[in-house]
Amino acid sequence: MFNLKVLITFICLISIVSSVSSQYISSRNILSQNASSQDISPQDISFIYEEPIDDLNYTLPAEAVCPINIDFLPVDDNYILLYYTKTTNGIKGKHGLIINYSGEIMSEIYLGNANGYVGLSLLPNQGFINIGKPDEKGIATWNWYSTPNIITGEVVEHSSGEFHAPNLPSYTLVDSLNFILLDGGFGFLYIFKYDETKESPVTKDPNVQYWRIYLSFLKGKSDLPTKPSLLYQTTQKVNNITLKSCTPTYNAEGYICVMTLNNTIMNNNNSGTEINYYQLGFLSTGALVRLEIIPTLTNIMDIDLRTLYYGGFVVIYQNATAIDFYLLDDNGNYMQSQGSFGPEFFNYNTLRINNTIIVVKEQGKNKLEFLFKPIPKLKTNQGSEFSP
Repeated sequence: MFNLKVLITFICLISIVSSVSSQYISSRNILSQNASSQDISPQDISFIYEEPIDDLNYTLPAEAVCPINIDFLPVDDNYILLYYTKTTNGIKGKHGLIINYSGEIMSEIYLGNANGYVGLSLLPNQGFINIGKPDEKGIATWNWYSTPNIITGEVVEHSSGEFHAPNLPSYTLVDSLNFILLDGGFGFLYIFKYDETKESPVTKDPNVQYWRIYLSFLKGKSDLPTKPSLLYQTTQKVNNITLKSCTPTYNAEGYICVMTLNNTIMNNNNSGTEINYYQLGFLSTGALVRLEIIPTLTNIMDIDLRTLYYGGFVVIYQNATAIDFYLLDDNGNYMQSQGSFGPEFFNYNTLRINNTIIVVKEQGKNKLEFLFKPIPKLKTNQGSEFSP
């Protein structure tokens, strides 16, 4: 059973904190006693939502695959898109439900590729998109849907097409990433790895680029993606390169991606894995303008590093006893801790536009607590909010 009302309430709370995150809102219970007092500031916002016993739960269709892993996307002031994977005639696909904030299901739509990306246009009334994962030929289909009808909630597909990876005979496409564009469109990044089995020993190039990243734009109000252009390449023979995220910069000049390089290192005849984080910055033209390592202050390799809208990064790492947050500036320098939350907090997220951390605690079978913690803004029209 999937509790639709809890989800809608959670989205409503996010909407509330988006407009009042700079104000203090009291609650019946602020934070667990396991969290230290220095983790709570006068601007922290805490909500407790208690579910009525007779609440109506909504059950996803029987064909749904792992319905607990559904995602949601507020697609309009009045509607939410719930999307999930289900199997039809043995083929997995991504399906969506358009619901209103009263929990009524307005329509169901087929989105496309089960492993695809679903994103909302950055501009109002431009709808949302589903972009599939590239196939073996490097072709990824996309389907762009309208904003829901304000009365009926109906959505229609207004355009569709394909992204085509560049033809590189000596390289293999290993991964891709989608992101939103400032003009209301969407971007597509391809990661290629050099395939040594395809090279000729006679023409072996000592300066071969082992990894390449290409970039393509599907600009707003366009039905044709741009031809992929080379964004980054390296002669480093690392194990793997991963793009974690790509987001617009605060000054609207371009985009910042968080990229990891995974490599094997030797120490006293023992091998180990080293993961380094980098920021990859580029303009709306596709020109690379920044490539710098982001230092991390933990030996934990599996961290969650996110770009902040007002500059800098938040580093999140989780273990059996706590979820810890700390703030870095644009150059990766440590600024300050943003709190440590005990194991009773089972989920977290960040609101990028509001520089806000969200942590969620279950207080009982039908009660949840949401804590919204503002992060200092490093870049604003009035200067920086940061104070050590």
